Amino acid sequence: MSLFNLYNEIKSEYENLIPLRQEGLVLFHLYQKQKDGDMGKEFSENEIINSLRETRHDLKTFQKEQFNQTVKYFQKYFLWRDEKNRLYRFKPFTKKWCKLIENILEETFNPTRLQKEFLYLSSTLTEQTFDEWYTTTFESYSQRVDTQINALYIQIDRLVVDFRKQISNEHAYDLNALKTIVDTLDDIRSKTEELNNAFNRAHDIQSKLLNSNIITENVLLNRQRADVLSFFQEIRGNLKIISKRIDSVRPRLNEYIRNINRRDFYMRFKRFFNYLLEKSVAEKGKIRFPGGMPNIPVRYVQQPRFIIVKETFDGVSLSRFKTVKSKIPVTNDVETENRFLLEKERIDIQKRINLYLLDLENRLKAHQEVDFSDFFYEILKKENGNISVCVKLTHKTMSKYHREINSFGVSISNETVGISEYPMIKIWKTVIYRKT
Repeated sequence: MSLFNLYNEIKSEYENLIPLRQEGLVLFHLYQKQKDGDMGKEFSENEIINSLRETRHDLKTFQKEQFNQTVKYFQKYFLWRDEKNRLYRFKPFTKKWCKLIENILEETFNPTRLQKEFLYLSSTLTEQTFDEWYTTTFESYSQRVDTQINALYIQIDRLVVDFRKQISNEHAYDLNALKTIVDTLDDIRSKTEELNNAFNRAHDIQSKLLNSNIITENVLLNRQRADVLSFFQEIRGNLKIISKRIDSVRPRLNEYIRNINRRDFYMRFKRFFNYLLEKSVAEKGKIRFPGGMPNIPVRYVQQPRFIIVKETFDGVSLSRFKTVKSKIPVTNDVETENRFLLEKERIDIQKRINLYLLDLENRLKAHQEVDFSDFFYEILKKENGNISVCVKLTHKTMSKYHREINSFGVSISNETVGISEYPMIKIWKTVIYRKT
């Protein structure tokens, strides 16, 4: 057992390894200048002091003692100092630290699409041994996926902060900017759906691992297999968190924009009406509006109102109560019989669909997964090609197993399948599986 204890060591070195904002921004400023080619791999103390002054806007004077303390602080873990030439360069820890933050923020700023990478992850598992696949493919890929999903969540928080900034001034907000924020939220939603679609293929990897008996006797490989299975489960959970976050935020933003639109309309109408009252004048029986608006005449012509009474008018008949003859419905025996047969057929179809659903449920109990595509065509044959029954069965099946998301999963790929008996009917390859 190692004598090294991280907690005990970090207690004494925390302030040296984790710089405060003021010192940390100086290191990032130097790192960016070096990356942009504005500074070489080695740099002078004046370069450090210049970065200090550019990042510390609160410093109004040249504070030599404070600058010297900061430079000395950097030399413990962050900068090498060449005593002879009086030059500095980054230590490996500084490069790794800055690069790590750069990667996280860059992914947050511009998330990538992972569909192709995930297909590669799935296909390479069959070509490589599991231990090779785990170390060369899965470990690096899983880190990128975690970063991508975290980037989406951070973007949502940024949008909410931007929205609040926009509406902080009741009269200075930009309505187009608010709409752009909502559109960006929709874009994040689409990216989340893309990730969800990509991770539907995770079922292929999970099936391979669950059905594999090769690595069951190796403790290390078993632990790695458990890591892979739990990783996909955690990713699905994180994607659900993002979707729920968007579902909770977006309606409130839309409602706020609708309120702003209504308030803007009333404010503009009030300003327009007050402007007319202030700038319009009455002259020669007309109201003259400002700004070239057409004048309107001011007059009131009372329209005559006449009551036309016929010569044969009978005042008593107006108060006489008029009855409406009741209509006796005409029954049609043939139509009644047809309706009865149609209703009987509907009930029979519903009973058969319920039996098919029960059969599917029993198969899932007996096995970890069921190929619903095969099951679909099996029922189509039993129904002699009655596609209406199969469509209703599919709808009920998808609704049932999407509701039971904690116990079951549905994997749908872009591959289409069919059978020779009904060549015109094709569906996507669909697998329903029980989650472990």
